[in-house]
Amino acid sequence: MTPRRALVTGASRGIGRAIALALAGEGANLALLARTTMATRDTAKAVRKLGRASVSIGADLRDPAAVQAGIDQTIAALGGLDVLVHAAGVSWMGPSDSAPPGAWSALMETNLVGAMEATRLALPHLLKGTAPALIFIASISAITPFARGAAYAASKHGLLGFAQSLYEELRGAGLKVSTICPGNVNTEMTRSTGLPARWDELLQPEDVADAVRYILSTSPRACPTEIVLRCHHGTYL
Repeated sequence: MTPRRALVTGASRGIGRAIALALAGEGANLALLARTTMATRDTAKAVRKLGRASVSIGADLRDPAAVQAGIDQTIAALGGLDVLVHAAGVSWMGPSDSAPPGAWSALMETNLVGAMEATRLALPHLLKGTAPALIFIASISAITPFARGAAYAASKHGLLGFAQSLYEELRGAGLKVSTICPGNVNTEMTRSTGLPARWDELLQPEDVADAVRYILSTSPRACPTEIVLRCHHGTYL
């Protein structure tokens, strides 16, 4: 992978942080987006230790004006945009008949609508980038839904559909559009669900980051439009 200018959402921890560090290790300069600039402080420090530039951006994906300001800040700092990775996401698990008011709408606004809006705002810059790529971190629930996760599965299923349609729309422009659907990953979000797991047997954030690196390393003739990562040990998804 040649050095690129990349924006990673959800870059403060977990999968987003692992992806940011993987890209920095490959020579990319990074814009790190999270709800607050302070949230990405540790990731930004780690990126700089790898010898790459980083800019921290505070923006809630549910706020289009904040996202627009974040895109503008990215372009000003990096001089353009070649890669956008959507790793930000929230979760709510529980019986569908007892979801608290607003829980589902907040989830959809972040996981799906926020990603769509950020993509819309970033596309003019990506289409002018070098070997541009747009990568969405969805979930295995997009294709294998599970009980007590209806809204989460709906948001990720919608994200997968959005990405697939976008690929067909923009493939002629040279923009790669890919979706990674990981199973259970050892993150704070997964741990918060109370999943009884041997955490070393789950996917690790670095496994998802490896998939991102693979997408960016493929020939201009090829686009891995969908990658499904399953836990290879135990009985986890």
